[in-house]
Amino acid sequence: MPTLVFRPMMLMLMLFAITAKAATLNETSQVTQLTTEFMKELQAGNTPGAYAAVTKYLGVDAQQFEAYGRTAHDYMSKVNKEIGPAISFDLLANEAVKQHLLRQTYLLKYEEAALVWRFTFYNSGKGWRLVGVDYSTDVEQLYQLTP
Repeated sequence: MPTLVFRPMMLMLMLFAITAKAATLNETSQVTQLTTEFMKELQAGNTPGAYAAVTKYLGVDAQQFEAYGRTAHDYMSKVNKEIGPAISFDLLANEAVKQHLLRQTYLLKYEEAALVWRFTFYNSGKGWRLVGVDYSTDVEQLYQLTP
């Protein structure tokens, strides 16, 4: 599979759009549970289910996030059709900027390829909210994560 960098999912520019009605996650372990559930749905080929599982915790505009989710669904359907289903996933990194930002990086593995998925959460002091989902075939960025 040729290298393709696909990043329409980045929602970081919309940090200011955090809404008061969104639920929050109090502990980073809850963030990991949520992102793990997302990845399980992706591995099962259920991209809409993955996105639905996290919408309760959005700190960004829900309509735009849903549109990005539809784009991801189209992309993942194409990937699964061309190279087959995902075989596993692995949490590669948990990166934090104090108690303000948290980024988790996963590798979604296929027999002959892999996709990198990154989740960014923001904590305004009232709990963690999802503000970014990003995916890419650019595995070169992963080498920065390992010593």
